[in-house]
Amino acid sequence: MVESEAMKAALSCVRPLCMQLVQSPSTKHVQAITVEMRSFDDEVVQGLQQFLIFPLRTVLMQCTSQSLPEQVLIETCQALNVLLSKSLLHNKAVFMDLFSILTNLMFFDKTNSMAPRCLSEEEKMAVVQALCTLITKSSDEVLHEVYVPSNIARLGSVVSQLVAFVSDTKTSRSLRSQAMDTLLVLMQKRTYKHKEEWWQHGSRFAGLLPGISTAMLKVVIGDSKQGHQLFCKALDVWTEVACLTLGDESLSREQNEGFAWIDGLQMPQRLKELITRRDENWVKSVLPRMEFMIKEISKLKKHDNWKVRRAFVKWGDCLLCQCEKSLSNCASLILEVLVLLMTDSYTQVAAPAKAALEKYRDRQSSIEGCRPLVEILKENLYSLVTSLPRRIRMEDEEEKGAVVGLLNGYISLLGNNMSALLLSLPHVTRLAKVLVQVLQLDVTDQKILEESGMGAKGSTNLSNFLQRVNVMKPRKVFVHFRDDNVKAGLLKACRLLGFYGDLSILVECFLDLYRESAAHQLSCVLIINEILAGHGERKDTVEGVFSTESGREDVVRMLLEEYLSYDNMTLCETKPQTQLVPVSSSSSSSSPSVSLYLMDDCDAEAQQTATTRNKAIMLTCLFLEGVAVCAKVTGKKLRLMLTDALYPVAEKMGSEVSAVSSTAYLTLCHMAEACQYSSVDELIQSNADYLVNSISLRLRHFHRHARAPSVLSVMLQLCTTNILSLVWDSIVEILETLDEHHAEQAVVFLPVLYQLTLAVARWFPVQHTPQQAKPTSPKAKADPAEIVQLLVERHRTRLQAEAYEEEAAAEDPHTVEEEAAKMAEEGELEEKAEEKKEPPLHVKAVKEVLSRTKHLVSSSDPRLTLLALDIIQQGCLDLADHQNELLPMVHQLWQSFKQRFQDTEKLVVIKAVKTLHRLCSCCGDFIRQRVEKDVLPSLKSCLEKQAQISRQCGSSYHYTVNFKLQLTLLSTLGEMALQMGLDGAGLEQVLYCCLPYLSQHQPAKLQQACVESVKQLMMCDADIVWLALSGLYMPAVPAPPSHHFQPVTVFKGVGENNEYSTSVTMLFQHMDSSSKPDT
Repeated sequence: MVESEAMKAALSCVRPLCMQLVQSPSTKHVQAITVEMRSFDDEVVQGLQQFLIFPLRTVLMQCTSQSLPEQVLIETCQALNVLLSKSLLHNKAVFMDLFSILTNLMFFDKTNSMAPRCLSEEEKMAVVQALCTLITKSSDEVLHEVYVPSNIARLGSVVSQLVAFVSDTKTSRSLRSQAMDTLLVLMQKRTYKHKEEWWQHGSRFAGLLPGISTAMLKVVIGDSKQGHQLFCKALDVWTEVACLTLGDESLSREQNEGFAWIDGLQMPQRLKELITRRDENWVKSVLPRMEFMIKEISKLKKHDNWKVRRAFVKWGDCLLCQCEKSLSNCASLILEVLVLLMTDSYTQVAAPAKAALEKYRDRQSSIEGCRPLVEILKENLYSLVTSLPRRIRMEDEEEKGAVVGLLNGYISLLGNNMSALLLSLPHVTRLAKVLVQVLQLDVTDQKILEESGMGAKGSTNLSNFLQRVNVMKPRKVFVHFRDDNVKAGLLKACRLLGFYGDLSILVECFLDLYRESAAHQLSCVLIINEILAGHGERKDTVEGVFSTESGREDVVRMLLEEYLSYDNMTLCETKPQTQLVPVSSSSSSSSPSVSLYLMDDCDAEAQQTATTRNKAIMLTCLFLEGVAVCAKVTGKKLRLMLTDALYPVAEKMGSEVSAVSSTAYLTLCHMAEACQYSSVDELIQSNADYLVNSISLRLRHFHRHARAPSVLSVMLQLCTTNILSLVWDSIVEILETLDEHHAEQAVVFLPVLYQLTLAVARWFPVQHTPQQAKPTSPKAKADPAEIVQLLVERHRTRLQAEAYEEEAAAEDPHTVEEEAAKMAEEGELEEKAEEKKEPPLHVKAVKEVLSRTKHLVSSSDPRLTLLALDIIQQGCLDLADHQNELLPMVHQLWQSFKQRFQDTEKLVVIKAVKTLHRLCSCCGDFIRQRVEKDVLPSLKSCLEKQAQISRQCGSSYHYTVNFKLQLTLLSTLGEMALQMGLDGAGLEQVLYCCLPYLSQHQPAKLQQACVESVKQLMMCDADIVWLALSGLYMPAVPAPPSHHFQPVTVFKGVGENNEYSTSVTMLFQHMDSSSKPDT
């Protein structure tokens, strides 16, 4: 009763609207009906369906015979959509009537002379959408009328028109998409699914197969700008029509039943001919075209959009499930697509692909006479492996990625069957050779020494080195590809082999290839490392694979023995020579540390090409990476192998080659993690006794183990202060060896001693910086006690320095060093007699190092001299807090050190100036008289001579070593004078050698450095500086303090600008501002 009342109310509401629409078709009337229908319940709309269809049908009929406004047709189709979406059509006559009207409207175009006008894109869209809704919202019995033989011509016409919409690239994207949706609806199988004649459905569309499939193929392989939605729908339509017409069950049933059902139809012969007889001849005629289309479609399996790739999964799944027999020639290609998509990075693609393959495998195993999927995969794998080198060389990068992904997919699907497959010697050899070919490394462009490693002087700062570890790792560049995705895929294939295959067989096979040819060494080692890494990812419960923990350890021990053999660990090393090539000042660089400390073996290097050197570096890095992989695989059991593995890796970290050094450091990190140490420091300290013993043994055969001292450098660099007591014996042994063979082996041992001084500075940082001499303002109030204490300390230091000077002057210069050593021994005896406390171990170590260095400062080899000066510079800083130890050591070093300021190599002079700067900061007052007597004259002469050369020089002069020497001197002299507290004649010496550089004709950098130095000299004695500057330029005559005094003119040319006026004016302004009392 309630429904009846609602029906009556609805009818009374829409009846006048329907009458108005029939009498006067307009957009307003159609919209009014649409609004009312949207407000009704579905039951009400179902009851009023026939009544509501009538006015809409009337308007549609008028559109076919007369020209109504465009919007009227669009609104009417939309109203029909609303009506059908809220109801289900059961009347066959009404369905066929609407179907005919809508299909007639679809054919209104320029070629149809009977049409009142051409439909616009919007009108076509509305009509096609209404037709799709009509088919979707009709019952199975009603929809059956579309497919009856008598309507086969109309069905073909509708499909052809829809295909035409899809094929027209000028048509809007929305219309093409809607046309494909309608095609999918027309090809649905639900009409015949539960009836005996369901298989006949494919025959009705068999004749339309070429047109539909060709149109869809054009969309699939068309412009990518059309969007992924059109691509996916086109692929769905192609799949649906292929499965509908070439489905195995449908073809089998039709060929078994025969074609009597076609011959028995009561219809004209011309209509019967529209129904295709799908016999064997028809199938044979269609298959070549379909196989061609499948090949074309499969080329797009690596589409950028993941939704398209997911549509490919559905495409392959449907074809394998429904058309396996009819498309048997394409089964391998379709499987290839699914296998590739199974390795996709998107889970939405990989998971359905894997499920489709598993479903296919289960179906194949359940059907008698079908080939198992494993056999098909093995056959495809053999074929792929055979063609892999050619395809990797010739295909583009995107296709290479697809090929590699396919390889990974086959291996993953075969799974544990790979172990049995690799038991065949021909197969495993073939696979190994292919992998070696495609993973050929390109070392022609690899830089050899782009930056120094830990063992070279250029990277003594550990923190800076660790920041560059990732940058310095050698980048693996391959000959046949450049894409990182291809590289990652091939390395993953190697890991999969290790995961599923037998580790011993694989390693032995690649080791055989490694020993067989030097050309394969890089690839073989890389592949072995990846195989071992993949094996480490496998759990012990992998079924079907014979593997034991002991077998894995045996392989690891064998690899460690091979990788860390003496020959392999010395591939990229050159034997340090005792006679080094002199450094030329003219060829120096702005950062001499990096280039000066490389140990060259000229004879060996002359025989090696850059490629050979690069290959050796890369191979060494691969060996070290392999050791890291072994550490990850064995875990804590690596502790049992550290006696064989730790020393060679530590030695490589001391290499001068940055790539080797950084790779060795990362390997040590992996080893520490595997052995469950908290850090590399703990790893080394826990095994320090073994390392120290190894160093000692190798030092006895130094000619064969020239890199043994570098291990001690690494220990000092990576460990904390606790390591000092553990390595003390090694330090003593190195010092003793240096005493015996300092001429031959100093170049090897000095870097180690320098690392010791750096380590001491890191472990025991200087607590306070020695105070600099500061001027006392005349208006400042000073504490008398502080002044007395300062004067007493100054007097004591000067007396000590003068005593050393008098003793040195009284003796023969050749015996000064001997007497200094004797004095030091007497001092030690006095200390013992007074029961004084011995210096700490690190102070003792630095003293021992400095005592050996003093003999090498005067070496004829500039590289040794530079190293020795670096050691002195750092060692004095280490002893800054121990003045009683520092001052006698400086006295011993001075005689040989002062000669370096007259060295012919300008780089040595520069380094000597920097070292003197450090000495002044540590013991400035102690060396004041020595500097004034022995150093300042030579520096003054150098600056005065070079001042004449640098005047008005060109820009190229900035790159010369003479310019760098001038800049170093001008940058440091002022601060050194302040630290030493120079005054009087010494201060004037420094000041007057700087004054020429205040000229505007000097380079700007030299002027600036000179100005800064003069500012610091003002802090020593501003009056002397003012007088010297006034001699260069005086802006005005000084005003008398009172009118009782007459102005005094001391200098001529007052107020006249000259080449010094700019710099001098700036200095006067600074002097005035600094002399003002604080407010």
